Amino acid sequence: MKKSLWLVGLLCSASFMANATTISFAADVGRCGAAAPPCTVVTPPQDLDNGPATTAWTFNPVYPLFNPALGTLNSITFKLEGDISAVFKVENTSASATTEYDVVNMGGNIRWRRANNTVLITVLPGIAINDIFLSTYDGTTDYTGTSGFDSGALGSTQSASMTTTAAGDLAAHTGVGNFSAWNIRAIDTFSTSGGGGSPVFQNQVDATAYLTVTYDYTPTETGIPEPATSALAGGALVLLGLLGRRFRK
Repeated sequence: MKKSLWLVGLLCSASFMANATTISFAADVGRCGAAAPPCTVVTPPQDLDNGPATTAWTFNPVYPLFNPALGTLNSITFKLEGDISAVFKVENTSASATTEYDVVNMGGNIRWRRANNTVLITVLPGIAINDIFLSTYDGTTDYTGTSGFDSGALGSTQSASMTTTAAGDLAAHTGVGNFSAWNIRAIDTFSTSGGGGSPVFQNQVDATAYLTVTYDYTPTETGIPEPATSALAGGALVLLGLLGRRFRK
């Protein structure tokens, strides 16, 4: 009798291990899933106008919560991609001195933040323009000619990801409906090395952010036997029947 119970126990253990699984979904760009995202949210392009003063934007993406009816949420992976498009124009208006920039740096500081503004991910797409030399003023402020410079449209992209298993993060993302409490914050960066003359410049940075959310979870057991599980259970019943018949004899 002890032998038959041990065999049945072994078969039940094998059945349990066959059903245990963890699955992870990856997002398709530009699409939000309905029940259990993956979800990618794209901000519209928004300006980070440098000039003498710095302005910035904050965006709260909206994406579906993890539905607890699907199972147990194990972790959440966030991927943040920041794209910038930048233009730099400068005109030297000095009639007696030239202007020379060794380097002009323009970029974006784009962050994915919790509701309390703690930062989870930072990306820093940036552009460097080297060796700009401008003669004395040619008489027209048009950002061309020997005393002017126009970079045209330039671009840069950077991405990063992180995975959280923090209980508070998982709880905040579990439920029915949408999540919109966290935010993307973008500010510009601008610096120059060099100078001289009397430069007048214009620069603009447009920033777009892409956030991908991936939920990794263990599905809820449905109670419906899988084929392999059914075969194991059937084998256990046959074995019990044979052993019972042997003991009756």
